[in-house]
Amino acid sequence: MSKFKHLFVLWLASLTITVSAQTRIIAHRGCWDTDGSAQNSLASLIKADGIGVYGAEFDVHITRDVVVVTIL
Repeated sequence: MSKFKHLFVLWLASLTITVSAQTRIIAHRGCWDTDGSAQNSLASLIKADGIGVYGAEFDVHITRDVVVVTIL
């Protein structure tokens, strides 16, 4: 595993540890089950923010030359 991936996993673990015990809603690939948006689209992320979810996740890929590519 690359150094970048190790740091990302450690960062993600630290977020998990610091979150309180209250249940939080995360929009999987945004709020895409509505008119005018699709999975991983900018519209779905904006709609997820509009309904007040704790967070939204979307797909990100890293190329071999370490370029981050979002699937929007």
